[in-house]
Amino acid sequence: MCIIAVSRLNYFRGISISPVISKLFQHVVLDRFSHLFVASDNQLGFKSISVVCTIHAMYNVRSVVNYYAQNSSTVNVCSLQK
Repeated sequence: MCIIAVSRLNYFRGISISPVISKLFQHVVLDRFSHLFVASDNQLGFKSISVVCTIHAMYNVRSVVNYYAQNSSTVNVCSLQK
């Protein structure tokens, strides 16, 4: 049975293993240094509570668009998504 397990290891490539190693590294860094990663209150994305941040960002965009639309100004919006 050990011979079968060893032969199956030949099917794994570095590409398959590298995401696992990087995820492990990410968790170690976050565990040790999370107290140093402080986000500004003005930052809307990439926070631990992203749903609230998304709702807040949508509210801000809508408020700005409504403000300029009510004052008869042209509003141009550009949205970028990762």
